[in-house]
Amino acid sequence: ELVTGKLRSSFVHRALENYKALAFSRMTEKSISAFTRENTGRYLSVLTNDVNSVEENYLNRSFLLLYYCAMFVGALAMMLWYDWRLTLVTVVLCTLPILISLFMGQGLARREQAVSGENERFVSSLQDLLRGFAVIKSFKAEGRVGKLFEDSNRQLEHTKRARRWYEQILNAFSNTGALLLQMGVFLYGAWLAIHGEITAGTVLIFVNLCSYLLMPIQTVPQYWASRRAARALVDKLA
Repeated sequence: ELVTGKLRSSFVHRALENYKALAFSRMTEKSISAFTRENTGRYLSVLTNDVNSVEENYLNRSFLLLYYCAMFVGALAMMLWYDWRLTLVTVVLCTLPILISLFMGQGLARREQAVSGENERFVSSLQDLLRGFAVIKSFKAEGRVGKLFEDSNRQLEHTKRARRWYEQILNAFSNTGALLLQMGVFLYGAWLAIHGEITAGTVLIFVNLCSYLLMPIQTVPQYWASRRAARALVDKLA
């Protein structure tokens, strides 16, 4: 675990350092007219908020996806060694969370992009307000400026809440799929044991091995959808 953590830390460090350096280098290649057509708050948001999302949801979760996939394949290999019929039922039941990830992943990506857009507008608005602080005080416009800030902040948090709620829905569906897997494996294994096809001990082994499938099934769909959402931010910066 220490070795894996060290490798992941080094990889994420190099990836983010090079990623931001490349983005800034490309930005400086723009002409003055092209640069001034866009608000600098957009660049600030992309190189801070979006990069943080890429780090957490794309880079870090890529390592976790590899770990959980290895756990999943290892558990299935053990199951196949004990009984192929019960393993086949397990594989069929595992398709539900995968379909959930494919179906709902695009929705999460759209909401992540919406949060990114609101972050841009919020940072741009805040930048303008702070830059004009002396003018605001001179004209005693604190009340009006406070209202502008509240509206921008409220819209940002509303968009983030929608994304969080969608993630909760995705997580709930993933948990339901995991529960159906465990119940399905147990019931079919019990039916085989009653008819003398397998032993009760084999059923218990399968139930225990299901615990090594449940964690990947519960987390991989959500992680994969989050990774796709972060990938949309990478494309946005490109």
